[in-house]
Amino acid sequence: MTGFRGKSSTFLRALPIALVMFAVPALAEKAADLPKPTDYVSDFAHVLSAETVAKLDRVCTQLDHSAANAQIVVVTVNSLDGADSAD
Repeated sequence: MTGFRGKSSTFLRALPIALVMFAVPALAEKAADLPKPTDYVSDFAHVLSAETVAKLDRVCTQLDHSAANAQIVVVTVNSLDGADSAD
């Protein structure tokens, strides 16, 4: 009887992990489906505070209008859906 209880207990502990592993990727948005960025910072994953977005935007603006003539764009997404981050 203990063998069955141990197996069912292991199954019940593994069930939430399995649900997360298979359900979360299915819910992830595709990077190609995201709206076009309209500013230096596009926080599509909603991981940055409004204060952080404002600070990053100021830094990016300063760099863009500096003698360096360079640009930085910050984009956050929930998932790359298997795509390479370098692309």
